[in-house]
Amino acid sequence: MNLRKATAACVLASALGLTLGTAPTASASSAETLVVSSVPSFAEGADSIAKPPAALLADSAAGHRLRNRNSNKCLVVQGNADRAIPFQYQCLDFYDQAWGYISIAPGFNLIKNLNSNKCIAAQGNSDGTQAIQVDCNGNFSDQVWYTQLVWYNGEQLVQFTKSGTNLSLAVQGYEDNKQLIQVTNGAFADQYWRVAW
Repeated sequence: MNLRKATAACVLASALGLTLGTAPTASASSAETLVVSSVPSFAEGADSIAKPPAALLADSAAGHRLRNRNSNKCLVVQGNADRAIPFQYQCLDFYDQAWGYISIAPGFNLIKNLNSNKCIAAQGNSDGTQAIQVDCNGNFSDQVWYTQLVWYNGEQLVQFTKSGTNLSLAVQGYEDNKQLIQVTNGAFADQYWRVAW
């Protein structure tokens, strides 16, 4: 990895409060990835990370698109209704494709749509459960996502794994309007996201 890529990765990681993974070695396969099989709950270390509610609900500085690595489409949620369903669509200059992050603890974030001011949640621990948007509340673990940088085919991407589980956000398929779901964590492009505007 050259210095420019390393610097860009560090800047992105710092901006999002991410945990940096280890890059594949020169002898590793180009499709090798760094994957988290299960993450601890953010509450397990909450005693040392006391944050007032106002800090939990502060806006992130800038919005980003979340572009699925598999489909190359962007995550969107239309409107501000509770339980509206995030889905993928062609990337356009609409604010409902802008996402920010609310840091809960190092590496743990809420994922907030900047148009609706609501956060992504996936209720329960079943593979295939549909994600929804709800009022942001860092006290509910179904909204808290371990945010980790991963390497995939020489590209550094982001994977969001629900706190205390081995379930990651994914969109399976290439079509517009495919819905965001949680799936068992694995080294699959539909679980990886490019973060950029």
